[in-house]
Amino acid sequence: MLYAAATGEAAVAETLLHEVLASGGLLPYDAYARTVMARLTVTRPVKVKLGVLHGNDAKAYVFFGDRCEGAFIQDATFGRLFAIGTDQLWLIDLCAPLHVDVLLGG
Repeated sequence: MLYAAATGEAAVAETLLHEVLASGGLLPYDAYARTVMARLTVTRPVKVKLGVLHGNDAKAYVFFGDRCEGAFIQDATFGRLFAIGTDQLWLIDLCAPLHVDVLLGG
């Protein structure tokens, strides 16, 4: 399965924060250290399961591999590597108002 969303914020909510309580919690380093956000382009029509995030109008999608193989290309000019640098700071800033503490690696 491939989880995707209309915005970066919604993508994080659907992946990294999926198991975190709505009231907040912790995001361990191991939960995001090997995660990279990518921007995809759809190259052919695909069927999707669509959900709308609570309190947000950003759309989230689930794509099943056996039905969408070859349907996307990755934008080579964009990526967020959450483990380090400005992308880690972006994640921390995104999670702070949600009362989610992003734990740093050691």
